[in-house]
Amino acid sequence: MKSPFQSIRPAAALLAASFLGLCLVLTGCGGATPQNNCELSGKVTYKGTPLTGGTIHFQSEDLKPAEEGGLVGATEIEPDGTYVARSLFPGKMMVSIDVPANSMDPSKMMSKAPPQDKPADQPMPGGYGKKAALLPIPKKYASPTTSKLEIDIQKGKNTKNWELTD
Repeated sequence: MKSPFQSIRPAAALLAASFLGLCLVLTGCGGATPQNNCELSGKVTYKGTPLTGGTIHFQSEDLKPAEEGGLVGATEIEPDGTYVARSLFPGKMMVSIDVPANSMDPSKMMSKAPPQDKPADQPMPGGYGKKAALLPIPKKYASPTTSKLEIDIQKGKNTKNWELTD
């Protein structure tokens, strides 16, 4: 005599396989697409001193914004001046480096915002509440048209150290 479960097993297997196939089609294989699988890392210094924060922006040579088809990317500068930008597109990119305007007054900066449930004046683990003295840099570096910084990003891993001057 045939068990009622024997006829259900093939149907359940077919359903599971269909679901898995649909998931793969909808999500792709994951990760970066072949076009933007470039990585760029390095260090940013100003007059030989590592920047302690800020953002590096990458923009395609045509300077089009992303909404108009331009290729853009950004990454944060770590307190030791290093950075790693992932999922960039290959090709020539214009570069700008932005340090917050209030970096001139380190007393107004905190390396991390304190958690909502902790007062800002209490010491926190993980660097919360520590003052971060950001190194001010010339304003010309804040724009890709005046920074004169550019890079030709290749597929795979790239390295570039940026030495900023006056």
